[in-house]
Amino acid sequence: MELDYLFTAIYEDGTTLKQTQEDISTKDQRRSAYYDIDHEKLIAFGLENEKDAVLVDLRDGAFQINGMTFSLCDEDITNRRLIYFRRHLQSFNQNEQEVGHEIKYHIGLQGNDSSGKNVKRIIIL
Repeated sequence: MELDYLFTAIYEDGTTLKQTQEDISTKDQRRSAYYDIDHEKLIAFGLENEKDAVLVDLRDGAFQINGMTFSLCDEDITNRRLIYFRRHLQSFNQNEQEVGHEIKYHIGLQGNDSSGKNVKRIIIL
């Protein structure tokens, strides 16, 4: 199965970790490349394909879609952490044969608002 979007993890020191179509961890070949991300040093995370690029900046909570920056937060969120996952939707007919398959990519952040409440901001591709 070919991935529609590949991720790039961007670190404090300017280095990056780029996912490949093989999606295999360099630390543990039984895991995906996501396993290799150093979340303690992560400042931004992006998804990209031939026509679209989406990025979440964990320093200020800003999002970018194809270079356009915007915020999904109406107040400051502290302790920002990455949210990223893929959701697979499979459709079957009455004979239990697969008739469709769709993958949705979820990218965003979670953190705490001024009252300490956990909040999430997610874009679905």
